[in-house]
Amino acid sequence: MAEAAIKSKSSVKVQRPVVIKLSNGEKVQARINTVFSSGIAFLSIEPSKVNAILGFGFTLKSRKADHVFNIKGKVVRSYLKGDQYHNFVKFENLTKQEKGMLTDFIADMRDYRV
Repeated sequence: MAEAAIKSKSSVKVQRPVVIKLSNGEKVQARINTVFSSGIAFLSIEPSKVNAILGFGFTLKSRKADHVFNIKGKVVRSYLKGDQYHNFVKFENLTKQEKGMLTDFIADMRDYRV
């Protein structure tokens, strides 16, 4: 039960655009649908290869601040649901500042929705 409570406080549903830089340098657009304290979930029309390292550029706007990210992450899961792929990414080498920005954004969005 405590684990479920912790997990529920470490993510928030959103709808935000994201630019993804593929390993070949190509950039594609997608949509973030969940922000976690250590990564994101995003929707795309193409699947992501599990274990692929991708670059992400996005802004998380909250009431308190605009948090700008240019960060790398590893795809840990990708599956087709309907006509879109649901992709889950764990960020790699998060700095203390980036971790704080993610945590602050999640807390701010949760406070706002209550």
